[in-house]
Amino acid sequence: VFSLTGSGNAHSLLPENFESISQWKIILGDGHIKHDSLHNLEGASSLLLEAKPKNIFIAETLIPGVIELAHNTMVVLLYGSYNQTPNLAESKRLLIVPSLLVRDLESGQALQLRVGRVNMGIRSKMREILRQEKAYNWKLHPYVGYFPPGKYSLALHLVAPKGQSVFYDGLRLFLLRAKSYQQFMPIIFLIEFQYNFRIQLLF
Repeated sequence: VFSLTGSGNAHSLLPENFESISQWKIILGDGHIKHDSLHNLEGASSLLLEAKPKNIFIAETLIPGVIELAHNTMVVLLYGSYNQTPNLAESKRLLIVPSLLVRDLESGQALQLRVGRVNMGIRSKMREILRQEKAYNWKLHPYVGYFPPGKYSLALHLVAPKGQSVFYDGLRLFLLRAKSYQQFMPIIFLIEFQYNFRIQLLF
């Protein structure tokens, strides 16, 4: 956790190349989980989810460690994605957003953390690492959620709509603490997605 009123660099809860080094399992639908070395934003590869035509496809992995929070805390989820086979009708109906599954270790209760788009959904793009003649322009996504005080374990869900193939790369997860909830409201996130994400907090 880092404070908006403090100094120093922010560090992601997710290790470098998290999407590539993690153990993923299928929890819904039918499809394939692959590592793709031809299309990625950083590191050696990205994660590719390929969904079969009949059902939405969801993969899950555990986030290492336990989070103990003594104060109300905001969570910031950053990632890049590219939908290789977009179905416009399906895309309008289903928003492809990674989700956090949170387990309260004190009560045993599990729930899905709700996250919202920053500034009505900033949509920046970045061209991937050029390894062949055609390079994709990936969408960059910032999402924010809220944690009450407690002790938690986390898991991450990634989604591919039915019949579609979606690349994921550059996953970052940050926790922010402020003196009051109102201090979060004027934050503007300017995201520079180079070899690593960098966050500037303007308030």
